[in-house]
Amino acid sequence: MTDEIVPNGAMTSLPDTPKETAAPANGPTGATCIIVHPNVLVAEDLREILLSSGAHDVRVHRNLAEVGAAPVALVIVSDSLQGGLHTSHLDAWVQKGTQVILLGSNGPAGDPTSHGLHSLNEPFRTEDVVALVTKLGVF
Repeated sequence: MTDEIVPNGAMTSLPDTPKETAAPANGPTGATCIIVHPNVLVAEDLREILLSSGAHDVRVHRNLAEVGAAPVALVIVSDSLQGGLHTSHLDAWVQKGTQVILLGSNGPAGDPTSHGLHSLNEPFRTEDVVALVTKLGVF
C-alpha cells in the first residue's frame, strides 16, 4: 500500500500498482518455435496449431539449412527431409534445452526418446499435437 495526501491534508492508503515486467524470451507469452517440414501445407497446419496453443513466434522452414542458431523453445522437424535428418542437429537442440518433436517414423535408429526427443506420427491430429505440446510445458 502507498500513502497519499489528499487535498484536505488527510492521509489515505492506495493499493500499490504492480510493476511491469518483460516476458522471458521462451516463457509462457514469448515462446518461439521452429517447424522444419518439406510440405508447406503440413507446416502451415502445425504453425496454426502452435499459435492457437500459445506460441508467440512460429518460423517455418523447408530444410535444415534455412534454420538459424537462435535459441527456441520448440522444434518440430520432419524425418522425411531431403538429404536426411542428421542427429547432430537434433543433439545440438537437445543440449540447448530445446524441446524437439520428431514428426514421422523414419528418424534416428532406435527409440527417439533415448536421444532426448519426442515423437509424433504423421499424419497427425490437432488434438495429438496440442496434447504433446501441453505435456512438454512449452507454453
